[in-house]
Amino acid sequence: MTTTLEKIGQHLQCGICRDRYKEPKTLDCLHSFCKKCLENYYTIRYKDALKVPCPVCRQEMVLPDTHIQGLKTNFHLTSIIQEISEQEKLARSEEKNKCQKHQGEMKRFYCETCQELICSSCAVLDHCKPRHHYIDIGEASLKYKHSLIDMISDFSKEIKGLEQSLAASSQAQEESARNVTKTVKAVQDKAAKMRAEITSQENKLIDNIQQIQQDGKQMYA
Repeated sequence: MTTTLEKIGQHLQCGICRDRYKEPKTLDCLHSFCKKCLENYYTIRYKDALKVPCPVCRQEMVLPDTHIQGLKTNFHLTSIIQEISEQEKLARSEEKNKCQKHQGEMKRFYCETCQELICSSCAVLDHCKPRHHYIDIGEASLKYKHSLIDMISDFSKEIKGLEQSLAASSQAQEESARNVTKTVKAVQDKAAKMRAEITSQENKLIDNIQQIQQDGKQMYA
């Protein structure tokens, strides 16, 4: 399966970057290249030119007004690449599920004791009951899916509680800040009032002293 995919993949490579096509654009000669590769090819070698030769066969073509952007996208090639990518992903997934110990036998069980996937031979030879407890992979998937959902639900509750605590803490901090500001203002007002009272008393005493002094001068005059 993998060999076949590799052979097909060789025909899905851009002639410029030698990598798999990305947004393939087709020229008049029917050769296709990555959009980005053609943009670099045009900008570096043929900027502002009306005609551009194919990088492979050298057949010239007149570019549309929007240059490389205006070339036809090879949707058929894009579809093939998407399908091949899906098949490769599936092949990699299947490869991961093959047992390395027992000639690529598929892992069809989950050993709860060791917390790993095992094949039939593993179950008989290395993970035999009662020392090990294993279940069918489908059953394990369903079981741990529910456990994961419950765990996420618990975490969500904890996060919500934490958010509420932080909100309450924030409100408490704001209330505390308001109280501090209010108290400081009260102290400042009280101090200002006391200063005004002291100044008033000071002025009265000074006036009295000056009046006494004035009266004394008049008495001995």
